[in-house]
Amino acid sequence: MKKNKIAFVTDEFNVASGVTTYLLILFESIQKEFDILLITSQGTAIKLLSKYKIKYLLLDSINYKNRNIYKFTKSVIKLGLFFRNNDIKLVHSHDHYSSNIVAYSKLLKKITHIRTIHSWSDISGYLNKYAGDFYICVNFHVYKNVIEKNGLQKRAVVILNGIPFNNEFRLRKNNANSLTNLLVVSRLVFEKGIQNVLKAIEVLPDEYKCKVVLRIAGEGIYKSELIDYSISNKLNVEFLGEVIDVDKEYLNADITIFPSLEDWFGLVNIEATKFGCFVITSNFNGVEYIFEDNVDGFMYEKDSFSDLSEKIKKAIDIGEERNKYVLNFYKKCKEQYNSKLMVSKTQEIYNKYL
Repeated sequence: MKKNKIAFVTDEFNVASGVTTYLLILFESIQKEFDILLITSQGTAIKLLSKYKIKYLLLDSINYKNRNIYKFTKSVIKLGLFFRNNDIKLVHSHDHYSSNIVAYSKLLKKITHIRTIHSWSDISGYLNKYAGDFYICVNFHVYKNVIEKNGLQKRAVVILNGIPFNNEFRLRKNNANSLTNLLVVSRLVFEKGIQNVLKAIEVLPDEYKCKVVLRIAGEGIYKSELIDYSISNKLNVEFLGEVIDVDKEYLNADITIFPSLEDWFGLVNIEATKFGCFVITSNFNGVEYIFEDNVDGFMYEKDSFSDLSEKIKKAIDIGEERNKYVLNFYKKCKEQYNSKLMVSKTQEIYNKYL
C-alpha cells in the first residue's frame, strides 16, 4: 500500500534543540505509516536521520539567518515545484520564517499546511507570524498567548510535547563524601542563561563549592566566553561540547539546572526527570504550566544568579530528600508529557487532513 507523503520543514536541525527532539520522536513513531521527508537548511543532527532512514533536502535559503527577498522568493518557487513534482499533500512546519515560505508555495501546489507553534515573539515584521492552515500548540501557555489572543481557536489544538518513558528512571543515593554532579543541557547562547549558572557556582561558599562539579552539554557562539569565565574564576566546570547520547549525562547527574532566560516549554526539565534527576529551573515564561516550585523541584528568579546559588545549596543540604520531589515530577511528566500521547494525537490530525 502506498504511503501518504508528509514534508516536515524547519530552518535548522540541531542537536540540543527542542524542535529536533520533537521531530526525531515523531519520525521514529510514524515512519511505518507515512513517507517522511525533512526539509531544512543545515544542522548538527542531520547525521541522526540515517538511523531512521529519513530522506532530507537541504535548502540554505530557508534559513532565517540568511534571509532576503531574493532567497525568500527562490525558496517559495523551489518548494512549490518540489511539492508539486513529488505529490506532497501535507506539510508540517516548525518555525516562523520557513512557515511563511511554505504558505506562499501553496500558490504553485495546493497543500494542507500544519504549523506547530513551539514559541512566539512580540516582535513585528513584514511576514505573518503564524502562517498556517491549522495549528498545534505544544502547551497551554503557547495556546493562550498565540491562539486565543489572535482568535484562532477554530483552527488550533493543544498537543502537549512529550518524550518516551521507558525504564530509564532511577533514584539517587546520597553519599556525603561524594561530589554532587550538576548538569546543564543547552545551546550556548546568551538567552539560555548559562552565565548565571557559572556565577551561581562562583558565589557558593567554599564548603559547597568543593562538593560540586558542573558539566555543560552543548555548543554555541557563547562557548569561548563561558570557558574563559570558568578558567579565570577557577570553577570546576567541564564543557562537553556537542553530546549525541545525552542520556548518559542525565544518568550520571544528580541535579539538572535549566537556566533559560527566554523559553516557552523547557523540554530539558522533562528529559531530566525521566532519568531521575532533581530539577532546578528558572521561572521562564510558561513554566507554571509544567512545574510547581517546592513540589516538583526548585525554581529561581531567572535573572538572579544569587537566588540560583541559594537553591543549589538547599538542594545539596536536603540530600536524599530530593527524591521526594523527583518522584512527584516524574509521575506528572509520565502521565501528561508522554510521547505516546503526543504521537497518537498528531497522527489523528494528519489523517484528518490527508
